[in-house]
Amino acid sequence: MVQSISVSCKTNLPAERLIILKLLIVWALFAAAQPGTPPEAADRARRAMEDGRFNEAVEIYENLLKADASNVGLVMNLGLALDGAEKPREAIARFERAIKLDPNLVPAYLASGECWRKLSEPAKALLAFEHALAIEPRSRKIHLELADTHYGMGHFERA
Repeated sequence: MVQSISVSCKTNLPAERLIILKLLIVWALFAAAQPGTPPEAADRARRAMEDGRFNEAVEIYENLLKADASNVGLVMNLGLALDGAEKPREAIARFERAIKLDPNLVPAYLASGECWRKLSEPAKALLAFEHALAIEPRSRKIHLELADTHYGMGHFERA
């Protein structure tokens, strides 16, 4: 059964940060549904991310991962929390770990690509987006991310 999740929050965050926040919340819900994840801890992490307390969420996810290091949802959430805490290099390491656990985890490639762009490493961002596109070749979002990155690199003919 497919369920729809709608996320709304009152904030003065720029649109780009709001999109990241919504992704964080969706992944927090995903991790909370994973077997072996204590629901109260996952709920605290979700609330921390909703409130923009990313460092607190990082600490909670790190503790949860001590008990279940192979939980891809927790690894992904830790990466998203680190990204929210403005630690993109650390976030990328977690996204890469999530990809090792699930090589078809498109959101990990997308989040990694976003972090590489933040670090002014567009070639690495392109590589991440291209991996995502290989998994979901019809994804409009991935095509847009690739075009945006090519454009930013001055590759106007590819954008």
